[in-house]
Amino acid sequence: MGYFTLFHEGISTIPIAVDAPAREVKMALESLSSIGSVSVTKDLIGVRRNSNGQNLVPGATSLSSVWSVTFGSESEGGCHPGSWDKCPSNIGDVPPLEIDASLISFKEITFLK
Repeated sequence: MGYFTLFHEGISTIPIAVDAPAREVKMALESLSSIGSVSVTKDLIGVRRNSNGQNLVPGATSLSSVWSVTFGSESEGGCHPGSWDKCPSNIGDVPPLEIDASLISFKEITFLK
């Protein structure tokens, strides 16, 4: 539960919910001036089930999200001749994104037998 932020070259995104849809992660990344256009997809993993196969967190389809990001994505109408403003501002080796996860909390679930 909670939020995380991404940093690149000293600039931070707005807080992103841990269960944010791909479009919100895309908007947050594209708000960083050093990023340019991106394509983002989201995959859900980790449904917790008991020994009978029942979902331990009713209503939840996943406990974790994994976002895949393609930088300078042409599929998003981004980086191409005539639209250079959507290209990353850097080419080649650049510093990696940094993550601030201090706003994420973990809730323990206790089950009685």
